[in-house]
Amino acid sequence: MRQSVQRVVHHDRERVFDLVADVEAYPTFLPLWKSARVTGRDAGGYRTHQALGIGPAKLDFDSRTDLTYPDRIVINASGPTVRQLHMTWTFEAMDAGRCRVGLDLVVEVHSKMLQKLLQATYGEMAPRMITSFETRARAVARGAAPPPPSASSPGASSPGAASPGAEPPGSAPRGGPRGPVP
Repeated sequence: MRQSVQRVVHHDRERVFDLVADVEAYPTFLPLWKSARVTGRDAGGYRTHQALGIGPAKLDFDSRTDLTYPDRIVINASGPTVRQLHMTWTFEAMDAGRCRVGLDLVVEVHSKMLQKLLQATYGEMAPRMITSFETRARAVARGAAPPPPSASSPGASSPGAASPGAEPPGSAPRGGPRGPVP
């Protein structure tokens, strides 16, 4: 399944970038996402273990996310259940608190039956994802949802601040892709 969508959203690109980069929050607002846990970080991004639910089926996979603040996020995954998952998010600043968000999405699973179920159930996955992020941005703006960590906030950690393995064994990193929330 390949999809591409662009949309103008009424939020600053930095805010939208931060929301997309905060993978550990995905299960709270994105359809399909059952879990997401950052497993390691480096100067360019992070690695994540994720699980998607499609009807009764569950897809577990590990992904690599590369962050280019505030312009681009590239996510790649493959593994036993996912043949290919590739997302490229782009964020283009516009006037007065607006930005153009682009999402190029490729999702292919190993099971042909699951691929058909995915296409039938979530055929318009890319537009739905952008809509979910817009809804999340509105909730954050009115204080109904916690803001994501931000590379531009005073006291926030930069993307490479936490080194891989810096978390105690068995603990889940908290605070999203940029490190702990102050």
